[in-house]
Amino acid sequence: MSDTKGRLTLPGEHEFYDETKELMRRWGADAIRDSDGTKLEERVKDLDAKIYTTYFVARNYNEFALQHLDETQQIFVMSERTIATSTSVTIEILKGFFTEQIQPNTLEDPKEW
Repeated sequence: MSDTKGRLTLPGEHEFYDETKELMRRWGADAIRDSDGTKLEERVKDLDAKIYTTYFVARNYNEFALQHLDETQQIFVMSERTIATSTSVTIEILKGFFTEQIQPNTLEDPKEW
């Protein structure tokens, strides 16, 4: 059993309040999030935890995602290695990726993170 608390998020499920409360105690969780787009029950807010939700674009939240691009999930991918054979090189950032699924974030400057 943990005597410390923090930096652990439990995925929550509807109608699993008692189990969530027990796991928080055992593991020292300090946050709960909905699991796979399910909604947490109201009494979860009474627990001593940060409560947050996620949205899943694949589950019909596309309109929300398009209106809130600053809230979209950030993933980091590595482009294919490109050998420079002259003084300039062009890197195709999304070469080999399904471009209908991911796009580069052109709204923010990663140097500001």
